[in-house]
Amino acid sequence: MAYETTLIIGGTRSGKSSYASKLADEAGKGVIFIATGKAVDDEMRDRIEAHKVKRPNNWRTLEADGDIPSIIDQLENGKEGMVSQKETILIDCISFYVADLMKTHEIKEEEILEHFNIIRKRLMGKRDVVMVSSEVGFGVVPPYPLGRKYRDILGMVNQMLAESANCVMMMVAGIPMMVKNGRDN
Repeated sequence: MAYETTLIIGGTRSGKSSYASKLADEAGKGVIFIATGKAVDDEMRDRIEAHKVKRPNNWRTLEADGDIPSIIDQLENGKEGMVSQKETILIDCISFYVADLMKTHEIKEEEILEHFNIIRKRLMGKRDVVMVSSEVGFGVVPPYPLGRKYRDILGMVNQMLAESANCVMMMVAGIPMMVKNGRDN
């Protein structure tokens, strides 16, 4: 059985999460939602709650908290009650996750890239995966060093994930645009 990995990228409010949820749900295999956003203030808490309300009740949600590889290990070893490899994993959002690794966990660039290399090796090709990330390359160069570093690291992570994905979609104003369809290559 061939498993699909789809990366959905786009700007803020481009419809990435809605489209990713639709793809994962339409696979009809059950969904394990790996949430990466943290409620650091009231506004973010409201955003997270709005996302939760939109998710189907039968989805299982796991909080990433800086360690997606450990979540994958727990799923594979049955500690999170994974029934089979048929369930689709939806990771939303890579951009929040990279920011969390940089800020909260103070992980350096090389370690972040290795972190995502581990995620790639453990997930891609072993089950259906849908990942959401922000496209930061279209914006202005941030005026401060941490912003530039974040943009650069997220850009490298997006490239790494896109290279390994079967399918890459770019969301523009709620419209999915095919960037890469590995099935045709």
